[in-house]
Amino acid sequence: MIQEQRIYQAYYTKSEPILNYMIDLLALKGNEYILEPCAGDGVFIDPIISTNSKVKIDAFELNTETFRNLLVKYASNASVNVKQIDTLLDIDLTFQCSMGGKYDAVIANPPYGAWRTTEERKQLKKRYNGFYAKESYSLFLYRCIEALKIGGKLVFIIPDTYLNLHRYTDIRKYILTHTKIKEIALFPSSYFPDVNFGYANLSIIALEKSQSVKKAMNNSFQMIKRLKN
Repeated sequence: MIQEQRIYQAYYTKSEPILNYMIDLLALKGNEYILEPCAGDGVFIDPIISTNSKVKIDAFELNTETFRNLLVKYASNASVNVKQIDTLLDIDLTFQCSMGGKYDAVIANPPYGAWRTTEERKQLKKRYNGFYAKESYSLFLYRCIEALKIGGKLVFIIPDTYLNLHRYTDIRKYILTHTKIKEIALFPSSYFPDVNFGYANLSIIALEKSQSVKKAMNNSFQMIKRLKN
């Protein structure tokens, strides 16, 4: 299990206040087509389907054991479509992204710094040319913005390093020119005392895919510098 966590860097978000806060940021109407690109144990899916019976959710998961558990868990729920997929490299998703995206909403706690084989790293560098390919969370952020329809909403919990480090310049530019940021909330990773994320601070980012660069750039948003536990 420890070795698998090094590979997949899966840290499940178990804080109910954080979960509720993130889901509220999606402002679901109840009929959306939603992507969970790294579904884990379904921690975001469960509260969404409990109050939104008409949504449709694609739950992607790379880890074989976790994928099988999800299949069993949602076998009788027609709203949840579980797939064993590498979200960053899946060909079908790449096609959907090239056609302008298909999802109304994306929510996730993506892997941070997940291990990749040499061949996979080559593929990632080719597919995400210009982006910092050694840190998986920023690639998930870019990929999932691509997967959104215009006007679609994304909410992620990720490290805050994308906000100021030089290596994330390209993802910052992409976000600022392709989305309207709605809110960024910052908080220390010690909010989750039993989990070692490898980062001092985390953030929750909520955004909406924009129709044009002009509309994306002509935008203001709320910055919460420290969420309280």
